[in-house]
This record gives sequence, C-alpha cells and structure tokens, in this order.
Amino acid sequence: MSTVGRVFLELLKTDRYQSCKEMASTISVDKRTVERAVVSLKNDFESDEGWDEFFELKSNDNFEYIINSKYLLNKEQTLFLSKLVVSSRSLNPDEFPEVVNKMLSMVNLSDRKVISSSIATERTTATFIDDRSPRLDKIWQLEKYISDKKRIRFQYNFYEEAEDFRTDTIELLPVHTFFDNYYFFLVGYDGKEYKTFRIDWMAKIEIISNKIANHDRSKRHDHGQETQLDAFGYMGEKTRIKFEYYGYIGYVKDKFPSCRVVKKLDKDNLFPFSVNELEIEVNYSWGVKLWLLGQSTILRVTSPKNIADDIKTTLQNSSKLYD
Repeated sequence: MSTVGRVFLELLKTDRYQSCKEMASTISVDKRTVERAVVSLKNDFESDEGWDEFFELKSNDNFEYIINSKYLLNKEQTLFLSKLVVSSRSLNPDEFPEVVNKMLSMVNLSDRKVISSSIATERTTATFIDDRSPRLDKIWQLEKYISDKKRIRFQYNFYEEAEDFRTDTIELLPVHTFFDNYYFFLVGYDGKEYKTFRIDWMAKIEIISNKIANHDRSKRHDHGQETQLDAFGYMGEKTRIKFEYYGYIGYVKDKFPSCRVVKKLDKDNLFPFSVNELEIEVNYSWGVKLWLLGQSTILRVTSPKNIADDIKTTLQNSSKLYD
C-alpha cells in the first residue's frame, strides 16, 4: 500500500486529531513523507472541492488532521452492513473479504475488534452462490451506462430455460439495477417493453450507438414501486390476489407491502393464529408463484380463479413426484 493510502487509513482508525509527526511514527516513515502524502490527498480531494469538508485541520503549528465523522460509517452502521453483506452470500470469494475489510477500516481498532468477532464465524464458514463470476465492477459499469443514458449490447445465457441453454445477443437501454434473493438484476427497455436480466449471466457488455425510438420517459418504469410488486427478480402482469392465510401476517406484509387484511374468517386453524383473508397487489410471475407455493401449508388462493387453478394444478403435479 502507498504512503498516501497508509496515511488515509491512519486517519480512519481514530476519532481524534493526529499530527503528521504522530502518523509518521505509527507507520514508520519520516515526517516529510507524511506531509507529502497529506498534500497528495489534498490535491485529490480539491479536484472535487471536498478537502475542507472531508478533512478537518486543527488550527495550531502541529498541523493535526482528522476525518469528519459525518462522511464515515459509524460502528453501528458498519456492524449492520457487515452482517448484511455476509448473509447475502452474493459476492464471490475475492470480492467478499475486500468489501468487508473496507467497511471495517472505517472504524477504530477497538470497535473493529467487536465487529470482527461478531462476524468471525460467518467469515470462516462463508459460502457463496454457485456463480462465482465478478459482479462489483460489472454492476458499477452498468450504473455508469444508466447514468450516461448509454444503449448497450451483451450476450445473455438463459440458464433456467433448459439444461441445453441458449445464448442470445440482447440490445437495450439499461434503466435500473436491483438486488433480490442472492442475485443482482438489470432492468432495461428494448424499445417495446421493460425486461429483467440476471447480471451475472450477462457477458461481453458494450456500448452501441443506435438509439431506441419512441422511448417516452414520462411513462418510464417506476422501479421502486415495481420492485415491491415482484418476487425473486421475475416480472409479470399486475393483478390482485386474494387468499386465506393461516400464519403470521407480518411475513406477508414484509414481502408484499401492498398486503391488506380484507376480513377475519371464522375458520378452524391447526396453527395458533386467526385465519384471515388477505389481498396483495403483485406482478404475477414465476417469482410470485414460487412464493405462494412455498406458503402452501398455511395459504389457500381464492381469487382470481385462473391463479387459484394454477397453484392447485402445480401442487397436484408436485404430489405425483412422490407416487
């Protein structure tokens, strides 16, 4: 690591002012080397007009510096985000420790010890999703294309269609990335409709010059709202589904914020809960269907009829696997 980087980390490690002389002693270099590193940091930040806000200089002859804590994660935030990164299992074995260690470097040594101890078991037994391809750089690259409104072309492997999967060339305007159930996804507009693609199944991403005709931005995909109606990254047709629910309603509300209790039902229940009729507004797809099937021991779809029949038929077919 360069001296500039070591000085930066030294300033991150503590919440008190440190002089160039003190930092030089800690990282075993001479004072002039640290002073040059500080000037280099200042030049980097001044290009973004951020030096005076990010670094605070104590007004004395010792030229003591501290990093403004409002620009850093505090210990509670670092613990929270570290737990999320570990449990998501979404990064590969190279990216995972890099991200966690970067977050840990933003707190002082005593707090770092507490957080490291808290996630030690998860880190030593870390498991990752099957696809180990890099994704951090790819996600950033896609976000830059979205920000710059660049149309792109890429190769996409449709792994879940069949064992002998097909690979197609896709062209679209990328408009949104999101995370759901271990995976990162891209939403893009192909000139007719919005489509979703799993980012780690995308390859050979490149910019193309031709534009999409008739892209009415006033009717642009409402990503925040639509994400609440989807499940597991699948897009579908908007509909309302009613069902009897025999379990804890809070889990349904967490999964689908549109959930509302229609009425309480006078029905017996094997489980220690009241039976309620619930309604959710969703984009019905394989993702929503998988969620409904996963709740089948405490849920019975009542409407619309075509969805109730779809779930019933799927459950009947599933039971035949055990015959």
